Amino acid sequence: MDSKLLNATFFEQILLTDDPTVKVTKIIVKSGSDEIDHYGSEMLRILVIYNNSKSADLELHLIVKAMPVEEGLKKTTLENNKVFDVEVKVYKEVIPVFEKYLKLLNESNSLNCKCFLASMNPQPMLVFEDLGEKGFKRIVRRAGNKDVAMKALDKIAKWHALSFKANADGHQKFKEFSNGFFTKNDWKEIPIFKDGFKFFLEMLKSRQEFEAFVPKFEKYINEDPLTKTQDALKYKNMNWLVLNMGDIHYGNLMFSEKEGSVDDVMLFDYQLTFWGPAVSDLIYVLYMYIDSDERILKRDEIIYKYFKVFTETLRGLNHSGEYPKLTDLHKDFLSFKAFGNNILM
Repeated sequence: MDSKLLNATFFEQILLTDDPTVKVTKIIVKSGSDEIDHYGSEMLRILVIYNNSKSADLELHLIVKAMPVEEGLKKTTLENNKVFDVEVKVYKEVIPVFEKYLKLLNESNSLNCKCFLASMNPQPMLVFEDLGEKGFKRIVRRAGNKDVAMKALDKIAKWHALSFKANADGHQKFKEFSNGFFTKNDWKEIPIFKDGFKFFLEMLKSRQEFEAFVPKFEKYINEDPLTKTQDALKYKNMNWLVLNMGDIHYGNLMFSEKEGSVDDVMLFDYQLTFWGPAVSDLIYVLYMYIDSDERILKRDEIIYKYFKVFTETLRGLNHSGEYPKLTDLHKDFLSFKAFGNNILM
């Protein structure tokens, strides 16, 4: 990230939209990610101290997300797949449409954190409010967070319903996201996808207790699961189509608590957003947030909860068109097995 861009003038321009008397007096910059994080983008945590006509030493806590400047795999992957273009477009063209619908629903909780800037020039960059300063926390373990998962499911169902309604109302820009990251051939050449199955198979062969699984997994690999996943994401013969967030793993989620219970969940990162089968995001929820026992015992209950929130959101918006059927959603799950297996890898 070009640190010269993050000067007083830059942040004053962000703040001036709300208050023309703002004067930035100090900027403190820290890393915006932990050592265990594997974000492709550069992340910085910013504290902006400023004065205005009424007060002095006011504070604004921000997160800056930008394209890496250092040459390497991360930068090449982000540039080739235009993921910053996608995320900037979501904040500029999609979320404003969603916010208009949310007003009709009288929603008190937002679907996303406040974005102060989404721009491709002079450098691909987004500037958000720092949710950590509003009491939101990161998930510390991958699964077993049922309360968090159910709150996230509510947000995802509403996001999907809003995109379904917007598309039905003629907002054709949503289908402009059809050419998403996973519908291109490039992603299959990324090492984690290209070599992941091979390394997993080598691990199975190296452990005697897993010997019985080797022929089954060899057969699975020979059926080319990556191509099957890609075909499914191009929504061939799929029924329930929405704007998917695309990358809702636990690292892209924060939650807040109130009186010991989960109060709200905020999802972020729209770089892999694409128009396609709703089951893509749902499979993420089932495999990334839910323990295996819970997933087996309550899978249908979880799917029905999503369906209920989705349809109630459409009713709240007075949707007069056709409603997707629960049976169609289950059919899509059956057609989408390869994607679920890839998530497990």
